[in-house]
Amino acid sequence: MSIQVEAAGEMLVGAAVAQEIAGSGVGGGASDAEASRHAHGACANCAAPLQGAFCHRCGQSAHVHRSLAHLVEEFLHGLLHFETKAWRTVPMLLLKPGRLTREFIDGRRVRYVSPLALLLFLLFFMFLVFSLTSSNVTVGGQLNAAQLAKLDQTLEASRAKLASLEAQLAGLPTEDASRRRVESAIAEQREEVAAIEQSQLFLDPRKAARDPEAARAAAKKVRASLTRYVPWLAVPGVDGRIDRALDKARGPMLQIEGTSGMPAFERKLTHALENKELALYKIKGAAAKFAFLLMPISLPFLWLLFVGKRGIGMFDHAVFLLYSLSAMALLLSAVAICGYFELGGLAVLLATVVPPLHMFAQLRGTYALGWASAAWRTIALLFIAGIAILIYCVMIVLVSM
Repeated sequence: MSIQVEAAGEMLVGAAVAQEIAGSGVGGGASDAEASRHAHGACANCAAPLQGAFCHRCGQSAHVHRSLAHLVEEFLHGLLHFETKAWRTVPMLLLKPGRLTREFIDGRRVRYVSPLALLLFLLFFMFLVFSLTSSNVTVGGQLNAAQLAKLDQTLEASRAKLASLEAQLAGLPTEDASRRRVESAIAEQREEVAAIEQSQLFLDPRKAARDPEAARAAAKKVRASLTRYVPWLAVPGVDGRIDRALDKARGPMLQIEGTSGMPAFERKLTHALENKELALYKIKGAAAKFAFLLMPISLPFLWLLFVGKRGIGMFDHAVFLLYSLSAMALLLSAVAICGYFELGGLAVLLATVVPPLHMFAQLRGTYALGWASAAWRTIALLFIAGIAILIYCVMIVLVSM
């Protein structure tokens, strides 16, 4: 099963879990006539005598639906329906996170989605977005099918431009002064075509398999041609893939046995290095499944920021972290979407500016802090976030190996 399919499945599970956790109670929509109609009989779930449209003991509806249409309705309800709570919670989470956190802590909760339910839903949504927007990320020394097709199109466009320039030169009189300009443009275009062909020879496994020696030679020149003639290939990770491919071309992987003194760890590491695609797949799956661990990892560090401060308990910190992580999951989803649509500047702006501003606003509103007190705690919280992410990444890698 692919990462995309697994993420989509987990998304549905997350929505269902969120709906259960954030359940809005029972009743509220039944009329007096409906309550009267179901006033007699026993509950099908717990056998308690019915006194209305819903069981007073377990909350189950007195009317048990047995139609396929209602089953579909319940599926859509569980997937999409946070009632009106989501329309209040998400804007508050983005614009007034401190007020949202404070109101939930103080007990004014019926208007909002609970922090745990919101985090579960947004985490699964985030990993779904990651899976759908990461089609341009590949593993190893080659490109995926979409990138190879785009590289072919780039080469064809470059060759067409070269043919057009050559036709233009052939139509110019010998004494025409513009011939030198066209000849210079032809020379540059031929250089571009050659560079793209070298990149294609190295990056396309089909062509590299036909002539391995030429592919290894092309690998030495491909780095310069990436940024100059094929800028869309100069994305994070391509240089690393080139380096790994060059290392592989120079010889077998270096043995790591006996270097750490931990034979079991060395065997796992060697297996992971030899099966990068499988290791990456397992890491992605573990990252999605254990993302909730960021909250308990961060909780002790956040407690240290307020140690000795009266009136603040661990519950307050837990609610703060759940809502903060929910906001960061939504932010990372937006960054991934911006990256997918090649809005790199906006993605960088969101990733660097929004987290400290959001943390500052949430700290001030949640804990009633002054500007200076909230500012130094925001800086400390950024370091805490870095430490928590580092610990989380180490745990994910260890679990996946």
